[in-house]
Amino acid sequence: MPGLELKLVPHQGKLEARVRGPNVMHGYWNLPEANAASFDDEGFFRTGDAVVFADPADPAQGLMFDGRTTEDFKLLTGHMG
Repeated sequence: MPGLELKLVPHQGKLEARVRGPNVMHGYWNLPEANAASFDDEGFFRTGDAVVFADPADPAQGLMFDGRTTEDFKLLTGHMG
């Protein structure tokens, strides 16, 4: 999306996708503790979503969802997230 910035951060053995931009909220109103937990020091929103490169040899091929960084869950397909 235009204006969206993506940052990939190693987190618990995975790459977490973090985002910021005009279409991402800037924080929770009057909740500094929630903001500290939800945003990093550069203002990127911590999505908790893990990603992997579709083709590690060619990053231009994009990213694929690789589960969550904080919890595992089972998708309707039976695969673990």
